[in-house]
Amino acid sequence: MTRNLHNRVETIAPLDDPRLVG
Repeated sequence: MTRNLHNRVETIAPLDDPRLVG
C-alpha cells in the first residue's frame, strides 16, 4: 500500500513539478 502511494507520487511529482526533476 505504501509502495503504491510512493510510486504514484514519484510519477506525479515530476510530471506536476518539472522543477523537482531538475
